[in-house]
Amino acid sequence: ALATAGGLSASAVGNIVLGWAMTTESPRTKVWRAVEARILQVAANMTPKAASNTLWGFGFLRQLPATSAREALEAALLQAVGGMDASDVCNVLSAYAAFGFRPNTGGLSREDEASLDYRLERRLFDLITAEEDSFDARQMSIAVHSMAVLGWIPRPKVQQELANELFGQTGGLDAEDRYRVRLYLLLLELAGDRSDCNVNLRGEVSDGQDPAQLSQAFSESREALIGILQRMGLDAKEGAHDPRSGIFLHVVVPPRG
Repeated sequence: ALATAGGLSASAVGNIVLGWAMTTESPRTKVWRAVEARILQVAANMTPKAASNTLWGFGFLRQLPATSAREALEAALLQAVGGMDASDVCNVLSAYAAFGFRPNTGGLSREDEASLDYRLERRLFDLITAEEDSFDARQMSIAVHSMAVLGWIPRPKVQQELANELFGQTGGLDAEDRYRVRLYLLLLELAGDRSDCNVNLRGEVSDGQDPAQLSQAFSESREALIGILQRMGLDAKEGAHDPRSGIFLHVVVPPRG
């Protein structure tokens, strides 16, 4: 890969990073650097799929790109966002959730229509309000979970459409999906005017549910939840840790100044 990195096309860069992620094999640092150098050269020619796959691969492997490579990818995403499908939007949001920060705005306000933040949220809105079905239940849960992890509160009209979509997808949510959705709903609740709230993230166990898978989903959700609370400056007293009973938290919101 190191020897051929300099000749990779825009789509090949996306495919190779995606391939590493899907096999969970992270290459040596020198190979990453060679691929990042190639990203700088080809990012402007990336399709929405190639750009989102590339960013998702970095995120999945918890490999934060060099600042220059990330900014090149963000510029490509900004140009390509109007052509993204549901899986592309999910890939981008989940990548930023893995990185632990929102897209760089290039000095713009996050409410500026030219920012990547705004345009990603607008694309999400366009897809969920389209006549044809765009998101399945898993994709919806990943999208809202990623926003929750980032402390990303959608604009009111987007919140409403997300609520409608989540309601319509309820029957397709498995236990892992429900954990993700509850984190998002918790964020909205804490962003309101309440001074405190009780939160129960409860997973439903069916006869066919893999206990190991459910336990992993529970653990990841708990870690994400604690991270959100810490970033929001909230205090929480934690209760049960059994995935069959869920997570119980009493969250205290500091007085709003």
